[in-house]
Amino acid sequence: MFLASERQVRVGMNGAYALDLSAVLAAATARRADTALVLELFPDLEPYVLYAWRPPS
Repeated sequence: MFLASERQVRVGMNGAYALDLSAVLAAATARRADTALVLELFPDLEPYVLYAWRPPS
């Protein structure tokens, strides 16, 4: 779900700074995943997906 929605990011002047939670939940629902588990894992996995978009300089 996280990789499927990796292009749904919130972007500011310095690049991507957050994933769109509604897109992640929509992907989870479409794949019939446990949304409670996705919500629990979201804060821990979000930084890794964002790192791919904006690695530290």
